[in-house]
Amino acid sequence: MSKLPRLVILIAATFLLVQMGAHSQKPEPAIDIEKLTNGFQADLATDPMAQILPGDPVVWEYIVTNTGPVKLENVTVTDSQGVTVTCPKDVLNPLESMTCNGPVGAVALDLTTIPTVPGECAGEPGQVYENIGTVTGTTIFLPDPIMDTDPSHYCNPPGRIIVRKVTNPPGGTGFAFTDNIAAPNSFNLNHGQSKTFFPVTPGLYQATEQDPSPDFELTNLVCNDPSGGTTRNLGARRANIDVTFGETVVCTFTNEPPVNGPLLAHWRLLLLGVLLAMAATFGVRIRRHG
Repeated sequence: MSKLPRLVILIAATFLLVQMGAHSQKPEPAIDIEKLTNGFQADLATDPMAQILPGDPVVWEYIVTNTGPVKLENVTVTDSQGVTVTCPKDVLNPLESMTCNGPVGAVALDLTTIPTVPGECAGEPGQVYENIGTVTGTTIFLPDPIMDTDPSHYCNPPGRIIVRKVTNPPGGTGFAFTDNIAAPNSFNLNHGQSKTFFPVTPGLYQATEQDPSPDFELTNLVCNDPSGGTTRNLGARRANIDVTFGETVVCTFTNEPPVNGPLLAHWRLLLLGVLLAMAATFGVRIRRHG
């Protein structure tokens, strides 16, 4: 036999062996789960997430996809927080997806009463709820199940406190306040200015205006509180602020000069000067036309 036919046979045999090896490789099964909370994926505790008031509905969805080339059986979804998950089937063909759901009627929890993880809520640092969805499935090509996990998060919307300053007449400056809301626990306001505290964990807080005498006295203190728990003590110049989840409480401190104070006396003298000047001008006009 010549060398050329032998070479052709060798090449053909090698090609056949390569093809047989390629077809004998086992396929690689794969599965994916994506968990959503009220429509938000929020894989990270700092991602944009659902802000849910305690007691409001929470909807958990678990989107499972067979991302591999072989059929998966015994597909099961569980949740790290003990949420009961229901799926429409337990077999997925290659590239097939299904949506599993948490229990109907589930409600958000008060996150101040349960373990949480640090994250961001409404763009600010805060504590958030975390649960992790896990999916498993089996295939004839592997002895052990395959799996994937995906976390999701939500938070209770924080409260907001706004302290406003008004003076009558306008223009008062340098009004000092103390508070137990946030460090440094003191601030100053001029007429027309305000101080905003956000985010605020639900609870009871105080904002107190320091004694503004002798130029001004606190004559009115009004707080707009949607839930109605805030009280005021005009004599102590203090607002006792009760803020709940997702609520904004606005307290307006109004100051006026005291009846016998130096500032009011200044305004009286100024007004008297204006009146005297007007009277003098009016008298000159009368003489000229007399």
